Amino acid sequence: MEFLPESACDTLRDLDRNIDWGGVRGEKRKGKNWKEGHHQDTLAQIRCFARTPRKMGPMPYRRCWRPPPPAQVLGSHGDRGGDCAILPPMKIEQPLVEATLVKRYKRFLTDVILQDGSELTAHCPNTGSLLGCKDEGSRVWLRDTQNDKRKYRMSWQAIEVNGTWVNVDTGLPNEEVYTAICEGRVPKLAGYDSAKREVKYGVNSRIDVLLQNESGEKCYVEVKNTTLVNGDVALFPDAVTERGRKHLGELVNEVKAGNRAVQFFFVSRNDVTSFRPADDIDPKYAAALREAAAAGVEVMAWSVDVERESIALCKELTVEL
Repeated sequence: MEFLPESACDTLRDLDRNIDWGGVRGEKRKGKNWKEGHHQDTLAQIRCFARTPRKMGPMPYRRCWRPPPPAQVLGSHGDRGGDCAILPPMKIEQPLVEATLVKRYKRFLTDVILQDGSELTAHCPNTGSLLGCKDEGSRVWLRDTQNDKRKYRMSWQAIEVNGTWVNVDTGLPNEEVYTAICEGRVPKLAGYDSAKREVKYGVNSRIDVLLQNESGEKCYVEVKNTTLVNGDVALFPDAVTERGRKHLGELVNEVKAGNRAVQFFFVSRNDVTSFRPADDIDPKYAAALREAAAAGVEVMAWSVDVERESIALCKELTVEL
């Protein structure tokens, strides 16, 4: 058996004290083995990274951990989606350091000035253009990886834009979307029996999240992160993306094969009310997105609540195609 953090153990003990397991499952207690079996089941759900709801999976988070609600099947809380206060947000465990942005360059590098006046080069975990999110003098949060073996120990986490904090780490969206689906916080993606990440499909592609029922019904979810806005409208992409068009084509092929396919836009800020494609930046992608939607690919967009030590899906946005 794997060991959990003390906070998770406390959660398990609270569940055992406060929940009538027999009532939840419609079964009677059957002694120690039955109880331990359900602890294992709850353990899998608390970590929420199982390939099926009753099998423990590996723990992919190294930066964050959040216990989901107890005794759930994928989608059991779907009717509550869109409320940021339902569950604790995904915690950023590594300490954050505030700094001032000097410049972002060579895609992966960011120069900053720390509060003590010293200059530092940090890693930029975002390969996009970050249009509108790299102005000199902006406040930024750096995540201290606490790994001295890295060439750049600090990693850029977020930037303040017009009073709103924006996540720039593209490594977090997929983790948060996957967890939110498992926790049932995305109503339109609720009700599936299992969820898998990074599954091979199509032509040399991997789907971000594959949902499946025991009946064989499949739903392919492709996640795209964006930080670009125009007023209160979120936009994607912030640069020409041939890869993005390829992924849309793969989703269309899955629809033609009889499966469900979803293009999910993760808007890494909470100061927006709607989403639309950025026609002026990449008209080919915008056209491809509309064609995919017409072919049956579902388009979803959610804003994100970015706090100093947490990040969480906040609300579904209106999609304007």
